[in-house]
Amino acid sequence: MLGRTKTMLGRTNVREALGGPDVEWWETTAGIVRTRRRTCDVGPRLLFASDGPNVLEHYDALLDALEGRADVVVYEPPGTGGSVPSRSFGFRLSDFVLNAEEVLQRVGPRVLVFPCYTSFVAGALSRSGRADVLGVVLPQGPSWRQMRRWMERVDPKRILRTPIVGQTVLGLFPRRVARGWYAGSASPAAREALATTADLALSRGGCFDLASLTQRFEKGADARDDLGSVPSVVAWGDLDRSHGRPADVTFPEASSIVHFATCGHSPELEAPQRFAEWLLAWCAEVGLVRV
Repeated sequence: MLGRTKTMLGRTNVREALGGPDVEWWETTAGIVRTRRRTCDVGPRLLFASDGPNVLEHYDALLDALEGRADVVVYEPPGTGGSVPSRSFGFRLSDFVLNAEEVLQRVGPRVLVFPCYTSFVAGALSRSGRADVLGVVLPQGPSWRQMRRWMERVDPKRILRTPIVGQTVLGLFPRRVARGWYAGSASPAAREALATTADLALSRGGCFDLASLTQRFEKGADARDDLGSVPSVVAWGDLDRSHGRPADVTFPEASSIVHFATCGHSPELEAPQRFAEWLLAWCAEVGLVRV
């Protein structure tokens, strides 16, 4: 029960509050997982994981840009948006990997587009040699070293990383924390729109369990930066102040790095049309497009 100040309270009507015409709710061992899907018989098969406080609604423009050109599934990992974690969910990397495996079992082989901390989930899956991991795209995908530096940068007083204290702060002020996050991580042009969308989801009972994540994610983790043998690429938004200057970043061992000079922490959401065109071209280049 540690850290469930926000996770388990006020969620009785989460399906009603955060539902929609194309929203699906999947029961997993980690709890409810909220998803959206746009099916297509051509192009790459993509699986996006959202990086809280980003939620499914942030993907509207990106889904529209990929409509009819790719088969796309977006899911919120446990503790994000409408994905309410079970009482037993531990917020460790291994827990997120197991949950992602359940999602993959439902949707079949995919190119994983996993940003920020979920990059490590993608790395663990790709290293395992699973046949259903076709490729790995890591928007703002840090190395473990950079992830630890990021934690020190965003939580210098260790408030979020202090058990109970961190959960209490997130439970009382999730919308304020989310707005502060976007102020330091998003590009100026995208900041307000991203914050407004997150604010609406949080006001309706959405999850933003950043405290539990920062306290538990690395416990027992295999802290490796290699990504296995599948095609891989990091998509980096250069205006992300939370990760520092691009020159200071030690990237994971991806096949290549692509910079989005006018974007912050979420290039896939801050420049959705441009990201979609680049992503489709990259998938074609490495042979991951169905015809």
